Amino acid sequence: MGNQAVYTDSIEERKKILDQAIGSLALEGIVPTERTLEVLNKLVEKKITSEEAVKLVNNFD
Repeated sequence: MGNQAVYTDSIEERKKILDQAIGSLALEGIVPTERTLEVLNKLVEKKITSEEAVKLVNNFD
């Protein structure tokens, strides 16, 4: 199957994809921080741009 890019404008579909990705990480023992989840949710909900998300993540401690 491999990594496949998924492009959709539907916020609900984007949230579903994010939930699946977070679930996959959890199965591997990787748990994103609350701050990371907040940025991802804002990005999925189109409240911030990808450039703004990168800036926020780069400003993490």
